[in-house]
Amino acid sequence: YMGALPAWWPQVGVAIALAALVVWSFVQRWNVLSASPFPLGVDGYFYPVQLRSLLETGELQYPASPLAFWLMAPFAAATDPITGAKLGAAVLGALIALPAYAVGAQLGRDGDERGRGAGLIAAVLATTSAGSMYMTIEFVKNGIGLTVAMTALWLVLRALEVPTRRRTIVAILGIVAAVLTHKMAAGIVIGIAIPAALVETHQRGKLRWRRALPIGIALGVLGVLVLIGVAMPRRFLSPADLALLDNMFTTEADWSLPALGGKLTFGYEPAIGAVLAIAASWALLDDKRSTRGRLLVVGRVLQCVGVMMALGAIAIGGGAIAGGIVGGGLVLVAGGLLLRRWAGRMLGASLRAHAGAGRDVAAWCALALAAVISLPWLDATHSQGLAMRLRVIAFVPMALCAAIVFRVIGRYAARMFDGDRRPPPAAFGVVIAIAIVAIRAGGGPQTEGQVVTHPALIASVQAAVGKIPDGGVAVVQERHIAFMFAWYAQVPISMRPEPFAPERRYRVMPLAFIQIGSALDASLLSARDQAELRVIGLHPLHPNGMVIVPEATWQVILARLSPFDRMRLDAWPTI
Repeated sequence: YMGALPAWWPQVGVAIALAALVVWSFVQRWNVLSASPFPLGVDGYFYPVQLRSLLETGELQYPASPLAFWLMAPFAAATDPITGAKLGAAVLGALIALPAYAVGAQLGRDGDERGRGAGLIAAVLATTSAGSMYMTIEFVKNGIGLTVAMTALWLVLRALEVPTRRRTIVAILGIVAAVLTHKMAAGIVIGIAIPAALVETHQRGKLRWRRALPIGIALGVLGVLVLIGVAMPRRFLSPADLALLDNMFTTEADWSLPALGGKLTFGYEPAIGAVLAIAASWALLDDKRSTRGRLLVVGRVLQCVGVMMALGAIAIGGGAIAGGIVGGGLVLVAGGLLLRRWAGRMLGASLRAHAGAGRDVAAWCALALAAVISLPWLDATHSQGLAMRLRVIAFVPMALCAAIVFRVIGRYAARMFDGDRRPPPAAFGVVIAIAIVAIRAGGGPQTEGQVVTHPALIASVQAAVGKIPDGGVAVVQERHIAFMFAWYAQVPISMRPEPFAPERRYRVMPLAFIQIGSALDASLLSARDQAELRVIGLHPLHPNGMVIVPEATWQVILARLSPFDRMRLDAWPTI
């Protein structure tokens, strides 16, 4: 079957397929983003504001991991900050196909088979998923971070496969790039790379002082990154981010996500990821053709889960419950170690089995991530919480688990053909990938959760130019509007009033916050008749559609309201 084709055709075919996938994905994303002349998403104006500041001053206006903005800067320099942000989001989001293919091919390898079919399936799922499109629309920096994170993970897997000095250094640089791009990207890469590197080195029997130098360097770099995170916690991943694990779970099972005006399902990708994770665990165990091999894998998994439980509980704290979790984690660690030693003694297996164990650990880490994300008891009600962000990136472990599953599917599918008619396993991957693209393309772009800015809202914020004096701060309770003020009015913004002196505060309120027909609505209308009170209307269609209220006027209006309304509004609820 292979003899009639030149040896280079698989590489060329994969390159053409990936190029077509990237172009198609870019067109899909660009069509959605360019449908409106304004930025999309709740944080849509955050990116143009940052890019404008970067191009004009060389610095970001707000503290953030910088690499994503550096990558978008050339697009903004060639066009303008708004168009550049859209181009960067579309291009860098579509490019996730390349590292997704590379990582999927590594995890989907079956012996000497190069895993091309598995890689194509991972690439297609990563680019066509609803979560991936949502990243391009809403969480742009996070989406770019996933592209960088997948690239870093591929570099780590390459270094584990052939651990040369050059590959090790490049892999470390990839991890650093992920840290510089986004906190979640850093967490994913570090959480997979460090366990995989340690296990691979141990399994090769190379934990001697000379040969452990690359691991020492990697851990040293990790330590430096942690120190940087401690020094600049708003920019980089730091131990302080462990606080996000608090209140991460709830007793109510739900797979949906919160959104403005409704809930999101994203095609239930977390649930699909759970099914694929179960199938992937079977595939990984199926690779171990002997009982001893499977027991060694189970023992290693128990140890990894136990360590994660113990470290997580120690980091979070929580008294007796945390102590119980730590104890349970230590029991799993001890049980896993005893299981592996028993398998080694009774069944003749060595604890140092073979090269490639690091890749297996990376696969199990991806499977564990899919399992955690799929838990219906994650509390995803907070739109900026960790559980919400994890649910959105469900497509990443889903794609990797699909690649692992295809490792077995391709093997058994190829056995259905005899002799020269037997196609390579990659051929089945191509067929599955084409089917996925056809199904996704038939439904059109997946724009679930898209927030489109209304022209009247734009006109309101544009009317605010010059309305807040120098030294004043726009106190805005809605993130979407806050960054619009930073872009158009070019004034300092804050969602909370407390950090600023009362004379500097200018409350910005849309009608959604005021509520039409409410006591606050009536008070704002009546305040316009009193010369000593200032209520600045901005909206072209409604007098209270968008208003600016100096702090002195705001306090007078609050005093006229009922105690219940005054208490609620004085708390200044933000979204």
